[in-house]
Parts: sequence; C-alpha cells; structure tokens
Amino acid sequence: MADGIARKLSTALALKPELNERVWRQLVQAATRDAFFEIPGGPLVRLNRNPSFADAVFDCTSEVVAPPGSGWALAVRARKEEATRKSFPW
Repeated sequence: MADGIARKLSTALALKPELNERVWRQLVQAATRDAFFEIPGGPLVRLNRNPSFADAVFDCTSEVVAPPGSGWALAVRARKEEATRKSFPW
C-alpha cells in the first residue's frame, strides 16, 4: 500500500514541479483514494473512507515537499515545533 501511494505521489511530483499546499493536498487525496489494507482473516479496510488517513499522509509528507522558505514550509515547521512542545513540556 505505501509503495503504491509513494509511486503515485512521486509521479505526480514529476508532473507538477510548481507545488503549493492546496495542490499537494489534492495530489495526496488522489493517491490515497484507492488505498486499503487487509486484516488477516478479516475484511479489506478501505482507507479512503477515513479522511484522517489522507490528512496523516499529507502531514507526514509536507515537510519534505514544501518549497524551502515558503509560507507553507514555515507553517509545517511551526506545527511540528508546537506538537513537540506539547509532547515534551519541560
């Protein structure tokens, strides 16, 4: 599953060199649209029915694809620092 999503996103990146947060979110949603996993001995779970899955992929990949120094990159860094402060309050 992860390989398929990564393949779709890397292909999309090659086709869309001008990237912003809105476009990346759309690309992630398209790449995760058919994502699923199988529970051993159980059903297939379609991850596209859980919007937080696409949000998690978006959040985890934004730091890598956001253009350095852009407002998007600065916002990603600020969210990461805030999450770290909340996790480690000392």
